[in-house]
Amino acid sequence: SFTRWNIINSINYTNRIIEEEIRKDKNNTFFIDIHTIMTDETGFPRKDLFQMEGLHINDKGYEIWKKIIIKKLGSNGIKAVK
Repeated sequence: SFTRWNIINSINYTNRIIEEEIRKDKNNTFFIDIHTIMTDETGFPRKDLFQMEGLHINDKGYEIWKKIIIKKLGSNGIKAVK
């Protein structure tokens, strides 16, 4: 989010650690990269996906999350419940 951009390096570092740990676990846990789709070509958060206050995502952002999560679950043989 825009309001947390000052800690983006810490966020990215933490995400890498979480992803590494999840990849070690083979018990139906998955890391889903939301960051890449939520940012523009420069790596900055896409304004069209956030509410005016710059912290929370809007309906369009949540719709993207939903599609990515359902796709990831489906590619791992799990049917998402709507």
